[in-house]
Amino acid sequence: MSRPLRILFLCTGNSCRSQMAEAWTRVLHPGRFEPFSAGTNPGPLGPRAVRVMAESGVDMPKQRSQYVEDLAGACGTRSGFTSKNFHSWSPSQ
Repeated sequence: MSRPLRILFLCTGNSCRSQMAEAWTRVLHPGRFEPFSAGTNPGPLGPRAVRVMAESGVDMPKQRSQYVEDLAGACGTRSGFTSKNFHSWSPSQ
């Protein structure tokens, strides 16, 4: 079996959308993708995001917000949810 494709979901706060994308990817594609999420200005994991995901049967409380710089070298594929803060970001920064 081939190695899972690593995906980095980017968002400003890494507290809601990117966290949800990471969790859904883990649930929907186990073994196929290795998802991560990070932000340019991460904050605490949003309680509403955790609650909404729990209503769908997806457990997120173990996830934590991370800085994009901490994961920049971990992934080859990136998906951003906001363009405001990522237009000048690149993996080499």
